[in-house]
Amino acid sequence: MENQNVYQKPVTLKNILKFAVPTIAMSVFMSFYTMVDGLFVSNLIGTNALSAINLTAPVIQLVTAISTMLATGGSAVIMKKMGEQKNEEAKEDFTFLILVNVLAGLVMCGLGYPVMHCVFAGMNLSAEVAGYCVEYLSRYLMFTVSILLMNNFTLYMIAGGKASLSFICSAAGGVLNIVLDYILIAVCDMGISGAAVATGLGYSVTAVVGLFVFSRKKSLLHFKKPVFRFKVLVNASANGCSEMATALVTGVITMMFTALSNGIVSDVLAFSRSFVFMLVMMLALPAIFGVNGIWLATPAAELMALALSAMMFRKYKKRYGYGRSTG
Repeated sequence: MENQNVYQKPVTLKNILKFAVPTIAMSVFMSFYTMVDGLFVSNLIGTNALSAINLTAPVIQLVTAISTMLATGGSAVIMKKMGEQKNEEAKEDFTFLILVNVLAGLVMCGLGYPVMHCVFAGMNLSAEVAGYCVEYLSRYLMFTVSILLMNNFTLYMIAGGKASLSFICSAAGGVLNIVLDYILIAVCDMGISGAAVATGLGYSVTAVVGLFVFSRKKSLLHFKKPVFRFKVLVNASANGCSEMATALVTGVITMMFTALSNGIVSDVLAFSRSFVFMLVMMLALPAIFGVNGIWLATPAAELMALALSAMMFRKYKKRYGYGRSTG
């Protein structure tokens, strides 16, 4: 019988921790294996290859931003409906949003290949670094749909009462990524292509498991015939817009400032985003909008950080020459 009790349980510390602890552990673990991934690339391929991965960050973060927006916002919409005992409607919306993710992934993958050559050609990079950028990103884009599904299924497993499984999938994907990094880079001599494939396959673990889990009708949340509700897509996008801004800011900070060794600007952007803008918004918006201002503080702070990042990106355009073609 389908488990319908998870959203009927009382809000206690124990029940909250059942959701929160696996999610926190998953975030920590994913940060750890991302660091290990960078160590493999820098030591087995070289620092130019690591720089190339950082320079591809805006494109990669765009994929992450879209998927995070749909995943975070969508899961909030779905969990709200499940809490209201609108289970069938929640399943229809869930399937619809997953299809939206697949379509978005296919579009981004299709546009990514012709666009990336123009982007890297205008960044005044050395031939070696530009080659690494194209090689890495061309392999990474093959996993666009899997990455979108991974971000979504990670949260939807939690929404469906399977937080532990979500953590296990992320851990398994991280271990697979690390193992494949060594095999594909050191043993098979695939270079930076191997790093991209290892990352993509690591992310695909959660996508594959999620497809299996959510295809089973005994799961609390599972696929069924979707119903197109434009309002659901709008609400999901609105709910997840702050997370999308976070991912975009991270991409900009990582590319033309961390990767370009401009630590001062990188630090200013990171500090402003995580402390200054948030503090200002937390003080100002509640005074204007009351309690609703608290919920508006995070997206407002992230949008301010995105605007500041764009200004710095434009300001340092001439210094780093990323607006000029190398041809």
